[in-house]
Amino acid sequence: MAKLADPHARRVAKWFVKIEAFVADGRRYLPGGDQEGQTPPQPMLIMARRVAGVYDPPAVERLKQLCLEDGRTYARNSRFGRTHLIRLATVQEADRRRRLEDETVRGGWSAAAVQKAISAELGTRATVNRKTRPPESETALALDVEKRMRSLLSWLGDRRADTGVSPPAAFGRLYGRLGRAAAALRAEALKLLPERPDNANKADD
Repeated sequence: MAKLADPHARRVAKWFVKIEAFVADGRRYLPGGDQEGQTPPQPMLIMARRVAGVYDPPAVERLKQLCLEDGRTYARNSRFGRTHLIRLATVQEADRRRRLEDETVRGGWSAAAVQKAISAELGTRATVNRKTRPPESETALALDVEKRMRSLLSWLGDRRADTGVSPPAAFGRLYGRLGRAAAALRAEALKLLPERPDNANKADD
């Protein structure tokens, strides 16, 4: 209780109430949990399960102690939260992940900064300015669109978890734009794809 007299300790305690609840929700879907073998019904629970598979209770406690000791770098309006954990859990090598955890807390990094550091280490930043090659088949196109939508949903879930705010109604306009973009893509495809032989024969009649 003496530590809780420290304002920073109170802040960290609040951070980890949410973090520990998040990991506990994910642990329910791991072997031995009451939802073992079930598919989490929400994207955020899927991410919670992934995080729980990496962060057992001792690992979460280590992070909590790290935040208590070195987390004063976080400004008053920022914090170490669930989104940080989601990003860090993508690092498979334990030693590298612990090093990034240390750098994250001691540097007061945002979740975006964590992702930037992970991408830089993987060498993915160099691909940002490369020209995107279009998919070579209908199946590849569908898979690419699905991948992009999953990424969007994951990002929206991260933002909701980190801020506690649901996406605004304005996102409805973005979905409308997505529908129009799909229609435009179809129209361009009709111009570029060769005409079917049976249609060409009908035109000659």
